[in-house]
Amino acid sequence: MTIFVDYRRGSVELIAPLQRLGLPVEKTTLDFGDLAWQGRGEQGEPIDIGVEFKKLPELAQSLRT
Repeated sequence: MTIFVDYRRGSVELIAPLQRLGLPVEKTTLDFGDLAWQGRGEQGEPIDIGVEFKKLPELAQSLRT
């Protein structure tokens, strides 16, 4: 399993900690989220999983808008 990390501002800081944990990381541009990987859905079917990483001030601002 490879974890795809968007290398643009806000996501790039996640690469080094993931690599230190020994996880396979690939820098890329994602259409959604900051992190993505392929998981297993119902009956083992592949499913794309995306995570949006937000710091607290960014989260509060997005909740207001």
